[in-house]
Amino acid sequence: MSGKSSPRHWIGLAAAGALFLVAVAGTSAWLVRSYVIQPASAVSLTPALAVSAAPGRGAPGTVTPVVGVAIGGLVRDEQGAPVPNVRVRLAWTDPSRPQGQNNQNIMLSTDVHGRWSFNGVPQAALPSLNLSLRHRDFVGLNPRPTPQSLMAAGDVAVLSHGVDVSGTVVDAMGWPVAGAQVSTGNGPGRWQPRDNTNDQGRFALHHIPRGTTVTLTAVRNGFAAALANVQTTDPVRPVRLVMPQGRLFSGEVADRLGKPVPDVAVTIYRWNGFTNPGNVRVNTDQEGLYEIRDAPAGALDVQITKDGFYSQIQPLPAGRMRLDFVISPVVMMRGRVIDAKTQRPIQKFSLVTGSRASPDQPPVFAEANARAFTGGRYQITFDGDNKPADAWFIRIEAPGYASATSPPLQQSGRQMFLLQPVH
Repeated sequence: MSGKSSPRHWIGLAAAGALFLVAVAGTSAWLVRSYVIQPASAVSLTPALAVSAAPGRGAPGTVTPVVGVAIGGLVRDEQGAPVPNVRVRLAWTDPSRPQGQNNQNIMLSTDVHGRWSFNGVPQAALPSLNLSLRHRDFVGLNPRPTPQSLMAAGDVAVLSHGVDVSGTVVDAMGWPVAGAQVSTGNGPGRWQPRDNTNDQGRFALHHIPRGTTVTLTAVRNGFAAALANVQTTDPVRPVRLVMPQGRLFSGEVADRLGKPVPDVAVTIYRWNGFTNPGNVRVNTDQEGLYEIRDAPAGALDVQITKDGFYSQIQPLPAGRMRLDFVISPVVMMRGRVIDAKTQRPIQKFSLVTGSRASPDQPPVFAEANARAFTGGRYQITFDGDNKPADAWFIRIEAPGYASATSPPLQQSGRQMFLLQPVH
């Protein structure tokens, strides 16, 4: 016989390998079953095993079973009929899972009987469970059922068709505006009812919550957003939204040294009592410059935000076309407070923060916001406000000691205080 393997030999090895992979896949599927969408029609009240790989709960490379429970519910309309194909979202915080992986989100759908179920929620997470129900033909609902009703699969949620809101969108001359997107809230959103105006400027929104006050927003390039608060009585009178021509203004965002700051978000924060009207937002370019073309007329407030910097809000008066900002980096200080004579930590002391607007002005301290510390150590992040600070200050006070004030602080770091005893 030669040393070469026969074809039957290789076929046998391939078959054995395939059986091994099937076995591994089956085992893996069983382990993660508690965190996978379950069939909506299977309402089982038997405990489930949820997989956890949290540190300290088992040997490295192993999984520790955590007992979960089965929950469920029923969704009906206002006439008592079951509602199928409702999107059910379950969200909870699972302390048994590793840090950073403990926020669980499960998506389900109701079956033809309006029922949904899931097997494997930790019982300790039930009081904080967030449940949301969404269907294109109903008003969205975020019910708060009790843990007992969830475990008994007896919670009944009732979805409402709501009311319709319709109307027209016109420009400042009264001509219809076609192609404007009308939605509820400050601007178009994923779950918000929305519609585009036709050639006559007409729109219709469906499934709006009944008996509430909603904000209607119309947005379109070249126009400022049109907004109106509408009372959703049944039926709702037709709404007329007037979109004025967009207002242009621009500016620059720089740091305290005059260096341009790119990628700063600039938004219209408030106008005429509306917050973030039309969701108007732009980012500064590499030169720190920005331009907004679709701003509403009249006075408004403008906000800038960027990670690692203090957010800031400034007013833009009516008729003004330029608004510049000086943005300040977030300043965090930490350090120790020590007895200058004994060199030992001072166990109890108070910290007061202050700031100045310019180098030629004295610091102003927030006396009412003094903070108590113990153990001879402190750590504090300075609170930003709507005006940029030239520098921050710390003042330390302790019984039996003279107070001490830091030099001007303009960047994060450490600052130690030596307090002199007062006899």
